[in-house]
Amino acid sequence: MNTIEIKEDFFKSLKIVKDNSTLKTIHQKIEQLKDRCPVGKKLVNSPYWSIRIDRYRIIYRFKGDKVTIIRLLPRKYSYRELGTLE
Repeated sequence: MNTIEIKEDFFKSLKIVKDNSTLKTIHQKIEQLKDRCPVGKKLVNSPYWSIRIDRYRIIYRFKGDKVTIIRLLPRKYSYRELGTLE
């Protein structure tokens, strides 16, 4: 079982999601990371992974049994803003 660390920026970015079903799916994917990692796809030339949820992406990384959830970004900004994470 993995330990999950959620950065403050993730909680701030969660405010952009207005749809309750999308929020529920985000919660389910985070719970899934506790039991199974990786989920989603590895981003090219980056230590980060991405989970696609509707129009959003959960950006995270993992090392050993520690998963750090960094941000939730709208799809169009996800890959452009990777340089500004953490």
